[in-house]
Amino acid sequence: MIPDKNQLEGLCSLLDEEIASYRSVLEDLKQEWGYLKINDTSSLISLLQIKALHITKIQELRQEVDRAFEKLIIDWAEPKPPQTVFDLTPHVPVPQAKRLTHYKNTISRLQQEIHQVNEQNKRFIQENMDFIRGLFALLTCPPQEETFYVKGGRKESLPPASSWVSRKV
Repeated sequence: MIPDKNQLEGLCSLLDEEIASYRSVLEDLKQEWGYLKINDTSSLISLLQIKALHITKIQELRQEVDRAFEKLIIDWAEPKPPQTVFDLTPHVPVPQAKRLTHYKNTISRLQQEIHQVNEQNKRFIQENMDFIRGLFALLTCPPQEETFYVKGGRKESLPPASSWVSRKV
């Protein structure tokens, strides 16, 4: 059992903050999706800065959680100390164990949702970039030379078409 309930409460408080930050990142990604759909680049750019702050906050909180966890188990009496915060569940009273399990499940679910929305946004951006590359290719690259045959079996080619965009710099 963990003797210092104040340390455990401090750890739980940090986990609450971490979950709140994950929720902020998820909301940022959902807003990003909205901005991508309406092509609002100025809002998208300012949102990216906010999202970076939220991600940095998660990283800082993760480090604080790790430090608090290390302080909590520094004088561990049993031969094999827990490796993560969530490994504490068998060593704490049932209400705190349930709370730690809830934190673990919530963080895992939020990470999965963040990954899904981020992949959706990434696919949308990639498809748009591919579309734009295709348009530029139509404008800058002449079509492939087509060979056709005429009566008598000779090979003839059409004269190369000029590009719509000048390639001279």
